[in-house]
Amino acid sequence: MRKNNKKNIKPAAKRTKKSGTKKRKSPEGNSSKKGFSIRLYSSLLKKITIYGGLSLAGLIALGILIIFGFFVYYSYETDLPSVDSLQNYQPEQQVMIYDRKGKLIGSLGQIKRTIIPWEKIPKNIIQAVIAAEDSTFFKHQGLNYFGMIRAFWVNLWAGRYKQGGSTITQQVVKRLLLTPERTLKRKFQEVILARRLEAALSKSKILHLYLNEIYFGHGRYGVEEASRFFFDKHAWEINLAQAALLAGLPKGPMLNSPLNHPKRAKQRQNYVLTQMVKNGFVSADNAEKLKKQELKEIIHKSTSEDFTPGISTFVSKYIKDKNLDPQSISVTTTIDFDLQKMATKAVKKGLQAYDRRQSVTSLKHYFSNKKKQKYLKKLAAKMKPQHGKIYKGLVGGRHKGKIIIDLGKSKGIVVEGMERYYPQGYEWNVKYKNQKKDKKYIRPGDQFRVSILAGKSGFKDYPLRLRAKLGPQAALVLIKVDTGDVMAMVGGMHMRMGDFNRAISALRQPGSSFKPFIYAAALESKGFTPATMLNDGPEVYQKWIPRNHGKFYGRVTLRTALTKSINSIAVHLLKKTGVEKVIQLVRNAGVKTPLRNDLSLALGSSEVTLYQLASAFSIFPALGIYRAPRLIKKLGDEIMPADSGKRVLSKQTAWLMTSLLRSVVKKGTAWRARKLKGFVAGKTGTTNRAKDTWFMGFTSDYVCGVYVGFDNHKTLGKHEYGGKTALPIFMEMIKSLPEYPFKAIKPVSGIVTRLIDPKTGKAVHPGTSGARKEYFQEGTEPPLPEIEPEIEPEDDIKSPENNSPEDILLQ
Repeated sequence: MRKNNKKNIKPAAKRTKKSGTKKRKSPEGNSSKKGFSIRLYSSLLKKITIYGGLSLAGLIALGILIIFGFFVYYSYETDLPSVDSLQNYQPEQQVMIYDRKGKLIGSLGQIKRTIIPWEKIPKNIIQAVIAAEDSTFFKHQGLNYFGMIRAFWVNLWAGRYKQGGSTITQQVVKRLLLTPERTLKRKFQEVILARRLEAALSKSKILHLYLNEIYFGHGRYGVEEASRFFFDKHAWEINLAQAALLAGLPKGPMLNSPLNHPKRAKQRQNYVLTQMVKNGFVSADNAEKLKKQELKEIIHKSTSEDFTPGISTFVSKYIKDKNLDPQSISVTTTIDFDLQKMATKAVKKGLQAYDRRQSVTSLKHYFSNKKKQKYLKKLAAKMKPQHGKIYKGLVGGRHKGKIIIDLGKSKGIVVEGMERYYPQGYEWNVKYKNQKKDKKYIRPGDQFRVSILAGKSGFKDYPLRLRAKLGPQAALVLIKVDTGDVMAMVGGMHMRMGDFNRAISALRQPGSSFKPFIYAAALESKGFTPATMLNDGPEVYQKWIPRNHGKFYGRVTLRTALTKSINSIAVHLLKKTGVEKVIQLVRNAGVKTPLRNDLSLALGSSEVTLYQLASAFSIFPALGIYRAPRLIKKLGDEIMPADSGKRVLSKQTAWLMTSLLRSVVKKGTAWRARKLKGFVAGKTGTTNRAKDTWFMGFTSDYVCGVYVGFDNHKTLGKHEYGGKTALPIFMEMIKSLPEYPFKAIKPVSGIVTRLIDPKTGKAVHPGTSGARKEYFQEGTEPPLPEIEPEIEPEDDIKSPENNSPEDILLQ
């Protein structure tokens, strides 16, 4: 059998299950079929492209037609604002409050905005804002189409609103003409109005509106307010680095704030500088140099308003009482901001000294947990949280360095006031057992006085914002004698706008600081002189016996009685002079508060305000002239003239009072003031149980009144009185005055002198042992004795222990 040649002979076709064999396809048939398929696919693709293109073009055309229709429709909407309103745009502004030298010291109003003219906006701010917000601002006609398309795709890809494509023109339209809502209608209106605005206003006018309107955070609108807030400068005074920092804020005012998020602020500033380089506004080298600057080198946050909340409150009440339009005025006050700062520091220093003496933080300590819970339960039952009211909570621990206070119903964080009681910080020790011997320690369980502030703390477990209220409050008023201008006024420590102003509103008993008016009325009647002898002893007035703080002195001169602040003699003088005469004098001197028509008036039983009492005291250094105090100097351009004054005391009586009150400093209850150089006079005041302490003092040029006391009339404690609590604040203020030390007030015509015996009040000849020079109104001086002594020991008269009032005045 022959073998098959497998290389040459192909195997027979396999049989199918059906009959017959499978035929082979020819190469020519396959190629023909493949070509047909390609031609068919190409034809189909071509048709799809053509019809698809036509459909897309149709859709685009339809979309354009629809968009055009929307533009036409919204262009004729009746509620579409008119851009003409921006020609004379008058935005809401605040009332700006200035000191006597033109320094901004406060403002009123919800919107903190100050409009400045285009000419005062510097080039560096304009370039920085354009680089950051709209680099093609001076090229486009209100719309940046490329930017809008880019923002559309970015937002579409992100699935949320991430980027805006608005020009500065569109932002002006959004802020000034439209609502903030994000709707299709508002977007169409925005585009329409942007084009119209570009046609109606110049580029500089649009940019001027933007720079005065945009929000920079912290309640500040416009570049002027932002510049003053962050740098304590006008907008035209800031440098390039500061301009770049401001330009970076509008994108996220609080998120990019250098006060809240300094790192973000620095990154944003660097971005603006980079954009300024790209736009040719600044060189790369200069930009790199500015990028290396730390924020603390360029931020100088304004603190003017921290010193003047009481002034702003006074101005606000004045505007309201006068029914003035706050949108149309600026207010120039008589306040000297430099003196205002000194006054605030003097009050703070005096209160800190009191806190150290009285250890105000060592109120009480609850050792056992059972006692703590019992106290907190009792506190919770009574507590109705009110803004400003004082509560005695318990220290519950610390959170992020701040003290936690448990008030029974809720807990809070002490966010203000600690720097007063612990200027150098406080120490924390949960194991310290003898707290009374060390005033620096605070520990859990201590009783702690606080008041509740507005708002929330931001901590879930301790929601209340609290202010430490451990010690007393104080107030100070400084008045210029020759004009009545209020140069400084402090209404309390840690005040805020709208807080209670203790200088003008607190009614308190003045105690012995009221006595000078009793003495002045007595001298004015010419029934008494500084040498009049009066008896200090127990005397009954309708079952009432006035008592002194110390012993009874027996017979003393009127000068000695005021120097030592003897109560019984003040009452005796009031009775002899007449209550009505004293009340009339005080009324003429500007005190308007109700006064008691009885003898207790001599001891300061009637409540007065510090503001009115300080003004009344000015009649002494002003030699009998009363001038109503003036705090408002100008309203807009209208000058508020100072009071020309009226005479309420004779020159002679007023001068004698300055001499008597000088003795209070040299030898009396205000002896601490002897440390001051030059002429200083005044009177201390302390009420029962030391609830209120005063010092009313003056120099030849100024009157300065100081009050210290608790808001809830709590006693200041043992060994606290006007000369120790209030006087040091006065001294700190006087030493800060630029005119210090002050010259003496020279004697006036109608004053004569006599040598007197202080034991009898009678005139004596020169050379009499123990003699003292005294001053009298002409016609009231005591007669000279007829026989002169044989020996004239002049040296005795000039001895230090027998200084005359004239010598005292000249020291």
